[in-house]
Amino acid sequence: MRPSGQPDPPGSQRDWRTMVQVVDRVGALLRAFSDMEPELTLGECAERSGLSKSSAHRLLAALAEIGLVERLQNS
Repeated sequence: MRPSGQPDPPGSQRDWRTMVQVVDRVGALLRAFSDMEPELTLGECAERSGLSKSSAHRLLAALAEIGLVERLQNS
């Protein structure tokens, strides 16, 4: 047992589910892109992945930070 309001310890069942959800959302974002449409707006990414714009923005920023996507200057 732990005090109410305390975060789950790393490696806990809930922590694992959260990580899986993040991976699922990142996968949905990356699948939004295709060879036919390699450039998308934030709105298009959000719509195609089923995420809110704020979630898509946050995840895309993290992906850009590690070099998996690139933000274009005109977007």
